[in-house]
Amino acid sequence: MNIASVGERRVSFDLLDFYHRRLSLFGVDSRAYDTVACAEIMEQLTPGFESGALKPTPIVRSFSLSEAVQAFTAVNDGSLHGRAVFAF
Repeated sequence: MNIASVGERRVSFDLLDFYHRRLSLFGVDSRAYDTVACAEIMEQLTPGFESGALKPTPIVRSFSLSEAVQAFTAVNDGSLHGRAVFAF
């Protein structure tokens, strides 16, 4: 599962494995929704994370609020591979 698309936007996977395992690929453009609708989507995904069927992207870097510009730049230019969070 990938919740954000930054850096490299193309993905590849074994199509035969995809068919044999009867996998599904879904996409949601969260920019098209308000925060309430996004929260509802996340609530629907919660059981998948709780059961382990869905795996969160690992946190690779924590930023302070004073590093917000640096964080945005790293995510936007694709140099940060993984999830960035703000720590207070």
